[in-house]
Amino acid sequence: MLSLAKNDIMTIRQSRVFYRLLQDQFQEKIWLVEADENNKKFIEDMFFPTKILSINAVWVPGGVQKTKAQYLENGLLDFQLIQTRSFKLSKISETLTLR
Repeated sequence: MLSLAKNDIMTIRQSRVFYRLLQDQFQEKIWLVEADENNKKFIEDMFFPTKILSINAVWVPGGVQKTKAQYLENGLLDFQLIQTRSFKLSKISETLTLR
């Protein structure tokens, strides 16, 4: 996960060569997120290019916050992407505190 300025993210996403170069350097898939962003933008970045329609947060007993994101499904690819990233994001969020 790379936290970068908005302009840097746009530059990287527009160049497949640059994006692949970064992935090769880290030897795995990279996620680009905006530095100093809010929770909604963070979630949108994590699931890019899938379109997030809404995000809801609910507090459950024990002081735990659960977040639900509704997304626009464009087919099987989006479903597989959401499942994979949701699992990875849940593992990351165990060590990460969102603002």
